[in-house]
Amino acid sequence: MCLAEAVAVAALLAADPAFDAIVTSATSTSHEQALARMQEWVDAHPGDPESARALVWMARLRRSDGRDEAARALLERALREGPGTEWALHAEKALGDLDLEAHRYAPAIARYDHLAGLPAPLWRYVGSSAAGHARGERTRFRILIAILAALAALSLARVIRAGGPRSLWPPPAELLWLLPVLLVLLAAAAAQEAPEARAVVSLSLGGAALLWLNGAWLRARPPRRMALPALLGLGQALALLYCAMVWNGLWDKLVDTIAMGAQ
Repeated sequence: MCLAEAVAVAALLAADPAFDAIVTSATSTSHEQALARMQEWVDAHPGDPESARALVWMARLRRSDGRDEAARALLERALREGPGTEWALHAEKALGDLDLEAHRYAPAIARYDHLAGLPAPLWRYVGSSAAGHARGERTRFRILIAILAALAALSLARVIRAGGPRSLWPPPAELLWLLPVLLVLLAAAAAQEAPEARAVVSLSLGGAALLWLNGAWLRARPPRRMALPALLGLGQALALLYCAMVWNGLWDKLVDTIAMGAQ
């Protein structure tokens, strides 16, 4: 939890009893009821700057349900109805996070830079840290696009030189040997959290595509020595891993795992 979120939690604990009653009623099976009650609370306090607090809370609940666009609408309303409040800053940070997750780096960085320019030390820290992270993510995403373009160009060139799409059938032995492993990975993805599951699916499907293309290429044009194709295949596998981690927002987690070990 970042410092801004810790402040948010502390503020929520100090909220009025009606607000607290709604918050504590929000279990995993009653989000819609809690949101409806909080909307009634907001409607009962027109013009109250504290309504921005309720809107930010509602947005967090929507995000936990995977409804990011509904969360965005609530956060934008919090900005409009709570200008100059602490909760408007929380909304600004959350909107930046939504932009970052959607790979909209320019608006995310602009929001973070705005927070970094505030006089409050807390928000300067939050904004500058988030802006630095977003710039790193933008660089990694650009590298991802370049890698995907290179992989696509290499695959297309190989298919053409191997004799066209007909060279892909029947599936090569390399794919058939590892197909059961890929199917097990796809099945295991169902037990993972959403980002990890998407990464596993990306790796499995991408790996199957590479095995199919490379196997068909080697079948059509057998090399004299396997060292170079093996090194190229390893490079493709690492590139695929990089793309899956960056696209699904797991790069930082991967780096931390390598640095500190899996927990």
